Amino acid sequence: KHFSSHSFVKNYISCSELVDEASKKILSESRIFDDCRIYFLREMRNSFSILHLNLTNGECRTEIEIQDCGFYHTTSSIGKNIYFFGESSKEYLQSYLRVFDCENCSWSTVSKIPENRSHMKMVALNGLLFFSGGFQEVPDGPTRVKCTKISDFFQYSPHTNTWTDVKPMNQARWAHELVALNNQIYAIGGFSNSTVERYDPSTDEWRFLA
Repeated sequence: KHFSSHSFVKNYISCSELVDEASKKILSESRIFDDCRIYFLREMRNSFSILHLNLTNGECRTEIEIQDCGFYHTTSSIGKNIYFFGESSKEYLQSYLRVFDCENCSWSTVSKIPENRSHMKMVALNGLLFFSGGFQEVPDGPTRVKCTKISDFFQYSPHTNTWTDVKPMNQARWAHELVALNNQIYAIGGFSNSTVERYDPSTDEWRFLA
């Protein structure tokens, strides 16, 4: 509410729409709508369940329970598929992309992120998945490593199962929000970060907005 009342947000219509969209994403991150059904992701320790609520008859049932899931994940959907991206609970900084097929009630691992990293954000746009930020380990002296936040930005095609490096964000960030709106992608805030930047897929360019 405090951010929504900021003068810049109220006076800049695109930013106002963006804040509204981000609020919806935060409130509905674990709910995927599909015609007359809603899919809920119920998190548990190292696992989660996909629950299906039928809006026609009010029936709610557990579709599937997935094991080996870390404590941090992000979700998005394309068509009848719900994509889940997060760390493995058994492998440190090993993040995998998994998919739940709503039509066939099936679950599978489709890919692994090209490089070891954690706490990335994911959003779907025009049939593609985009991943931003997070952190990874880097050397810190001869025998030590440290975690550092990153600005990397990836594109994944479910149709070809290929990853593509695209233009990195202007600012490294993690624990941020990634929102798709009007065929563009917005990276919002993050830990110790209050900036907003927008990515245009047609030009492969990021631009600061706030």
